[in-house]
Amino acid sequence: MAEFCKQNNMYNFDCVQQPMHMLALATGEEPAHVPGLIHDLNENYFERISAIEFAVENDDGKNTKGLLQADIVLLGVSRTSKTPLSLYLANHNLKVANLPIGPTMQIPEELKQVETKRIFGLINTPEKLSRIRKQRMISYGMDANTPYSDPEYIKKELNFAKKLYRDLGCLSINVSNKSIEETSTIILESLDLDETALNPD
Repeated sequence: MAEFCKQNNMYNFDCVQQPMHMLALATGEEPAHVPGLIHDLNENYFERISAIEFAVENDDGKNTKGLLQADIVLLGVSRTSKTPLSLYLANHNLKVANLPIGPTMQIPEELKQVETKRIFGLINTPEKLSRIRKQRMISYGMDANTPYSDPEYIKKELNFAKKLYRDLGCLSINVSNKSIEETSTIILESLDLDETALNPD
């Protein structure tokens, strides 16, 4: 590259070698000089892909058999961040299944066979859920004021969820004022899992 620039009367500046040299001096570590090493397709990478695929296949109660294979099972009424949380945890190489619950929904028998400590119930406030659901309906071009977004109906859903969590004996997490990362940390700590150890890369 340097020779090409010289022949064509062009400026040449290596924006990689100099910073690498400075980092080597500062850390005492020599660069491996292996192109693409940061994207190395190692065992950890394939485990992560497998976990993400599992989360997609077992999203929103699609496959109740997956509840028995999951490292973590997330429960919650509609719009309690089950799917984004599932995918976030999957990026920690954890197999996560999530299941929507509500007064009119049947609870699968498989859930009763899952170890309690692996089940986590998500809740939110009626007011916040109502706002989220109204926004969702509007985005679909539908009427925002439906039983789905009615705070009183949502209270019934949440009461059902809380009772189910008590019956199961699982940890209940209020996600109303928590980010996905914060909720994930609560779950990992409950399972005595080290976030750093789960992501050696």
